[in-house]
Amino acid sequence: MTRSREPNKTFYGLQALRAIAALLVVLTHCIYLWYDRVLHQPDALYWMNGAAGVDVFFVISGFVMTVSLAGLQKHTHPIRVFLQRRLTRIVPLYWLATTLKIALVILVPVFAVHKALTIPNTLGSYFFWPTENAKGEILPVIVVGWTLNFEMFFYMMFALSMTFKRRFFPVLYCLLAGLATMQLFYKPSWPSVTVFASAMLLEFLFGVLIARAAMAKRLPGPKASWTLLAVGLFAILVFCPHLPNDPYWLERRFLVWGLPAAAIVLGASGLEGSMGARIPRWLISQGDASYAIYLVQTFVLPVVGVAATTLALNGIPALAFCIAAGLSLSAIAGEVAHRFIEKPILAFLKNNQQKGAGVAA
Repeated sequence: MTRSREPNKTFYGLQALRAIAALLVVLTHCIYLWYDRVLHQPDALYWMNGAAGVDVFFVISGFVMTVSLAGLQKHTHPIRVFLQRRLTRIVPLYWLATTLKIALVILVPVFAVHKALTIPNTLGSYFFWPTENAKGEILPVIVVGWTLNFEMFFYMMFALSMTFKRRFFPVLYCLLAGLATMQLFYKPSWPSVTVFASAMLLEFLFGVLIARAAMAKRLPGPKASWTLLAVGLFAILVFCPHLPNDPYWLERRFLVWGLPAAAIVLGASGLEGSMGARIPRWLISQGDASYAIYLVQTFVLPVVGVAATTLALNGIPALAFCIAAGLSLSAIAGEVAHRFIEKPILAFLKNNQQKGAGVAA
């Protein structure tokens, strides 16, 4: 490990990784779409490695939250500010997407892959609370929202740890490691909320540790960083198959995908000083829109599936169409949603919060 320069407020390498992670998830869903809508084999074994983009997101989240911690200390009520910022960032677009999904299921079910709704599951989806859907799966109305449930839970653990002030890091480590250990004793009969007792929480912890290394100026040098990036990407893309119906998969995921994701984030952080400024602006822009891309794929991909069947495409041409159309349209729709929906909403809420703070002062 070598000493690096002071970390930037924005890690452009991590912004690029956000874009890549989101598109990897979309890619896996495009392949599933082909199996489901064209081949009519929704339970077939297929390339699911792109789902590891979620693990990259979790590591980045732990990193970003930790880096933001220092700036929170200047506020009179840092915990309130932290939670307010996180809720403002996550909730509006997700609630909007959830409401739109419910409307589509009711009004235009052909454009929805998961069509069944229940009142408990719908309410749980809005409040990031794990509940069973109509199929008995612990998934929200927008299926990819399960990751946001984990994000929100991590924020709660982060905020709880902040109450201990100088003991923040030991408390956070104990909370995440303790909950992860509980997965060893997990039984399907446990309540739905115990899904949070998962070793995947260790992926957030990986990000926390990498951020602390960055703030201490103890990041890998260029050669080691490139090696970490290459090995991490290779492991995720080639050697990490997600086996359906494997009861031990979730117990191993933090090792099989989480550790490579941590290597990728650590490598990207180590290269920030030499490569950050060289990253193309369009990729940074896609990173800014990654949250929107992640959500809007829910609406784009069913349309792509309907188009593939309408055009009577089969075999490899159908797969190529699903991937090309799914990736490009999700990227474009995500960019549009980010610029014209997400950013205006965030600006409006931020302005109102600042006015409220002024009145309170």
